Parts: sequence; C-alpha cells; structure tokens
Amino acid sequence: AISHQEELEESLQRSRQDLSDRKSAEELEAERHAAVQAELLQHMAAEQSLQLGLDDGETNCQHLQQELDQTLSRKAAVEESLRETESTLRERQCDIERLETLHQELREGRESEAHELSAQVSALQADLDQQQALQRDAQERHDEVQAASQ
Repeated sequence: AISHQEELEESLQRSRQDLSDRKSAEELEAERHAAVQAELLQHMAAEQSLQLGLDDGETNCQHLQQELDQTLSRKAAVEESLRETESTLRERQCDIERLETLHQELREGRESEAHELSAQVSALQADLDQQQALQRDAQERHDEVQAASQ
C-alpha cells in the first residue's frame, strides 16, 4: 500500500511538473507571440512612414514639374519677344540707313528739306534707342528665365 501511494505521489509530482513545464512553455510561447506582434507592428509603422515619405516626394516632384513647365513657358514667351524685338531693330536700322542716305543727298543740294529729314532721323534714332533698350530688357529677362530653368 505504501509503494502504491508512493507511485501515486510520484505520478502526481510528475503530472505537476509536466503541468508546470507546459505552463512555462505556454508563457514562453505567449511572450514570443507578443514579441513577434510588436515587431510586426513596428514594421507596419515603418512601412506606413515610408509610404507617406514616398507620397510627399511624389507631390514635391509634381510641384517641381509644374514650376518647370511654367518656367519653360515663360522662357518661350521671352524668346519670342526677343525675336520680335530683334526683327523690329533690324527694320529700324534699315530705316535709319535709308534716311541717312537720303539725308546725305539732301545735304548736298537741298538745305531746307534737310532740316525736316534731320528731325525724322533724330526721331528714328530715338525710336532705335528705345527699341535697343527694350531689347536689352528682353535679353535680361531671357537670361533670367534661362538661369531659372537651369
């Protein structure tokens, strides 16, 4: 009877130890599970942060593209204005040369008419000076747009 009771006590002790071991294993598994979940949450937060960064980068890229498009459009407008100004200047230069030739002819023979043409030459010279100032302004704007687009 004592031997049977000792066996029962040993069996009970082993069962308690098994239960304790299983409980420790379950606690360990629960801790591992919690650690894995925490790591997963960290990865998810990092992924979300990266996605927000990518979205911000894409938005910035779109804004920069819009600014570049606007700058290129302004550059094209300034270049067209510059071409028009240069064409006008060439026309004015031809007018001045023609008037200077006429003026020379008149100076040789017609003093009274020479005064009138002189006034026209002066007016055209003033116009040319104004056109050249406009061309310089247009060139400066072109240079500024060129620098901004680079």
